[in-house]
Amino acid sequence: MNGSKFMQGWVTFEGLLATIAIILVAFDLMLGIVKPADAVKRIGTTLGVVIVLTLIPGVLVCIWSNLTLWRRLAL
Repeated sequence: MNGSKFMQGWVTFEGLLATIAIILVAFDLMLGIVKPADAVKRIGTTLGVVIVLTLIPGVLVCIWSNLTLWRRLAL
């Protein structure tokens, strides 16, 4: 597993999802579907999810790097 290519692809995918989520919140806010206080909560939730998604691949790459060859083959 090449960690750098995996991380670059993951960050691109994550940025795309975050952008889509923030655009949807902006459209909901403009159309009056969501109140401004709820929009702030949704943006905060989106940013929280982005932070968690940023940490997951780093942890997985670290765990994979620390596995011995035999354990990698077993997986």
